[in-house]
Amino acid sequence: MPIDKTASDAKPPYISFKTFENFVASLRQSSIPNRIDRSVLPGLSGANQSYLIATLKFFGLIEESGVPTIHLKELVQNEKTTLARLVGESYRFIINPNFDFKSATEAQLEEKFREKDLSGQTVRKCVSFFLAACDKGGIAISPHLRS
Repeated sequence: MPIDKTASDAKPPYISFKTFENFVASLRQSSIPNRIDRSVLPGLSGANQSYLIATLKFFGLIEESGVPTIHLKELVQNEKTTLARLVGESYRFIINPNFDFKSATEAQLEEKFREKDLSGQTVRKCVSFFLAACDKGGIAISPHLRS
């Protein structure tokens, strides 16, 4: 089931991948609430709450209103396989036939993020999140990229 969103409009995640991973693990330990909002993210700073919610929307894991989608349940149940699929669908601006991701350099990858109107440290954080997500999802990356 493809993600129902306009990926070209959404900013790629730049939260720490560990924060995202810990959130998914916490849902696995407890359960998925009826709505993901700041009240279910009490251990995070206000900024990280916003970044995490934006990340969940980027991947189509929650609707605009915070209601979880089937994709969140799939991610909680089978993280590696679902994450690989979500990365492939959500990062189409990188993982596509028009860009040779498997042999790209770090500078080329950063350029792809800059094309999304990102700059400075945000680009570095987006690249870091993306590479960590690829690693966790078992997606092969270019040997020219630092994981």
